[in-house]
Amino acid sequence: MIDTVVFDLDGILLRDMSLTEGGRSAVEHLLARGVRVLYSSGKHHWFTAGGLSFSRLLRPDTVIMAENGGVVFYPSTKETEHVSPDPEGAALLRTYYVEERCTRHRGILTHRETGARMWEEPKETILTLYPEDLSTIPAIAQELDDLIAAHGLALYTIAHSDAVDALPLGQNKGAALARLATNGELDLTRTAALGDGLNDREMLEIVELPMTVANAKQEVKSLVTARTGYIAHKAYGDGVLECVAWMEQREEV
Repeated sequence: MIDTVVFDLDGILLRDMSLTEGGRSAVEHLLARGVRVLYSSGKHHWFTAGGLSFSRLLRPDTVIMAENGGVVFYPSTKETEHVSPDPEGAALLRTYYVEERCTRHRGILTHRETGARMWEEPKETILTLYPEDLSTIPAIAQELDDLIAAHGLALYTIAHSDAVDALPLGQNKGAALARLATNGELDLTRTAALGDGLNDREMLEIVELPMTVANAKQEVKSLVTARTGYIAHKAYGDGVLECVAWMEQREEV
């Protein structure tokens, strides 16, 4: 039986930064059945907690794994654990890229050589850049990779559809879940997770029941299929509701 479900936010519960009705209904349904719900995000922990509080989804036992597993946050006590294996790595890369290769005007970064414009999302353990022109994402990721190699930094990059992340090796959502399990805060053999992006892979690999939705990356769908999890036919919140119904049909919750 599953007693804990971990939700990614963007692309799962959220669509275009807004909580979907299907996502809300799915979470509320699980909570009503006594299932513990945790959240895992690439965002800063206060940003994530604020959104969940506004949406009235925070509970006394809520745990947020933020910044792709680099920060574990307990909103009820305001306790924060920085669990990043290299919290300084992203700060160094930020100096090499943002400070040395970009100019800033009213919060917008402009690359001195290419003219690419982007916004940096404030974080503590990750460098995240949102380019104005999404076609520049591969070039930005490659430049960051080159800087990482040149300076011997223990970092890796993830290119999303709208952003580029650079984060420490070993920092991921799965590692954060493993830490919670080691601390006795959850049982991975009784935990399910829903994710859609490349930064959700380790989380989906470590839980007992991985699930995803129709809008997920193909790599994520392949992983879920290989682990005999469930892929919803519907997207975003409607897909989440479908996953919850599937778990109930199988008497997993």
